[in-house]
Amino acid sequence: MNILIVSLYFRPDHTGIANYAGGFATAAARNGHNVQVITGFPFYPQWRKQKQDRLKFFRSDKDGNVKVLRSYLYVPSKPNTIKRILQELSFLAFATPGLLRVKKPEIIVCFTTPILLGFWSSIVSRIFRAKLIINVQDFQLEAALSLGMAKKSGVTRILEWFEKRSYKRADYVCSITSSMCEILTKKKNVPIEKTILWPNWINMGDYDLSPIQTYTFRRQHQIDKETLLVCYAGNIGLKQGMESLLEIVAKVGGVRKLLFLIVGNGAALPHLKGLVQENNLTAMVKFLPLLSAKEYLTLLKDIDIFVLPQKKTAFDVYFPSKLMGILIGKVPLLLLADKESELFKTVSQKNAGTCFEFGDTDGASAFIRDFDANKSEIKAKIEDGFRFACDFDEQKVISEILNMVNDEN
Repeated sequence: MNILIVSLYFRPDHTGIANYAGGFATAAARNGHNVQVITGFPFYPQWRKQKQDRLKFFRSDKDGNVKVLRSYLYVPSKPNTIKRILQELSFLAFATPGLLRVKKPEIIVCFTTPILLGFWSSIVSRIFRAKLIINVQDFQLEAALSLGMAKKSGVTRILEWFEKRSYKRADYVCSITSSMCEILTKKKNVPIEKTILWPNWINMGDYDLSPIQTYTFRRQHQIDKETLLVCYAGNIGLKQGMESLLEIVAKVGGVRKLLFLIVGNGAALPHLKGLVQENNLTAMVKFLPLLSAKEYLTLLKDIDIFVLPQKKTAFDVYFPSKLMGILIGKVPLLLLADKESELFKTVSQKNAGTCFEFGDTDGASAFIRDFDANKSEIKAKIEDGFRFACDFDEQKVISEILNMVNDEN
């Protein structure tokens, strides 16, 4: 079967949607399908293209047996709502003539956000008379409104119309959690029979499950074994609420030997670095750029605590893509999120980590200070989290979706 995947993000970007669009493409090709991908040039989460891509408008790549068709997109150095919309429009403007390079698909699988990409895919599906599956990774409009990145206006109403129209035209609309699927049916008017749970997955084969700690990452970065290594890795944006982590560092740093690693890139990084300087936390906070997939796995082997913050939003139904990797990697998880969010409820109910209300810096700092005294309880949470994450193994999740795709043929 000819499958066309549409995604703004794709490998070699290796965070968020890029992971899942790439993983699905590889799995579909491995199962004998002819897979093509329409995507942009790599830029995320650094918000910067690679030097060799900056003057390119089109390029065809091979990713294993997958044909990757890249089109130009504008990448703002300081993204905001208007510039993000301009980026999306620039990509669609160049991706449209790029359709001439596409072999007629039978099924189109679109990974959103952004909203406009889903609407564009609905038009393309009509042109090719192909089935359309939209995978909703995030509710872009609601997130922007709740974080203050946008206000209700004529523009947001137009985007909402585009979103609902694309879902109406799709054959199936999938999302990554039960609560997100519920929003699709109750707030986005997607019929229940068209709504499918397609959870994000984890490739367990990528992870070193040996209990032996090699200290490779610590040696590479001159971090001794006695230092309590606390880490956040991923996108550094408004949704994460990283400022609260600096309060925790300040409260713990005077009590024990601590190093807090902030790994990654994003729109809020310059502001966060400024706060570290202003609050004299440079001795306890170290910034590292986005790591390669291999480097990230060595990081997980050596850190003591992974801190995962998530600000309260209007629809607290999101699951960070990094969660399953943390649990499979058997890293103690410290979660800071709204108690009514699906993320908080799931991690708490599955006993997969230690949870505090977002903003409870006293509770979180006490957990870090008393970390060594609570090893047995933490170990139990690690094992429970690992068992929970095993249910989302890549082969199991993708095979179910591929079976659905095959049935559509």
